[in-house]
Amino acid sequence: MSSLLNKSYILSLSLLGSLGIMGLIYNVLNSITHNSLVLSSPIDNLIPLVPAMSIPYLGWYPYIFLAMAYLCWKDRQLYFRTLLSMNISVAVCYLIYFYFQTTVPRPIVTGLSWDHQMLNWIYGNDKPFNCFPSIHSLYSFLVMRASWNSSKIRFRTKVIFSMCSLTIIMSTFMIKQHVIYDALGAILLGEAVFILILSSVKVHKIVRSKRYERYS
Repeated sequence: MSSLLNKSYILSLSLLGSLGIMGLIYNVLNSITHNSLVLSSPIDNLIPLVPAMSIPYLGWYPYIFLAMAYLCWKDRQLYFRTLLSMNISVAVCYLIYFYFQTTVPRPIVTGLSWDHQMLNWIYGNDKPFNCFPSIHSLYSFLVMRASWNSSKIRFRTKVIFSMCSLTIIMSTFMIKQHVIYDALGAILLGEAVFILILSSVKVHKIVRSKRYERYS
């Protein structure tokens, strides 16, 4: 427990605030509606609307924080690389939103049950833009990807991360916030940036090692 309360851990975890700062840009771009495209596929038309999937969709917010807090505790270096991957990837997302804005047609939800009301609340607080790539899918994938890349995280925990991440990604389809291409784009983007950062770290270590050998 003391390791969770030490200064180094708290300072490292505070860097998660960078995602919140980046999130401020999202709201600005979410109002840009010109020339919005629809990327839906025939598969999306087969996916039913399940308002109850609003729960994992909203659960994404605490999930990402808790998952990153755990990663920061178990594997600090990988935490920093994952956080950097998130920030770089979401910056790319914002560029895409600005130049290639997409939208998802939303169904009219008329029910009065709790799940219908929750879904209407989501619709009321998030305009149907900034869809491709999906940031929900992006962060969920990177958390799952990082867990499988770490030798310090138990297999059972990796499975839990994977189940949670995949459920959240599926929820974006089932409440009609995103289409399949939005998730695929996010996964490809996240994977590319994640590999690029890990490769850069390996190259840096090799170069530093050779310099050390040269002057030792």
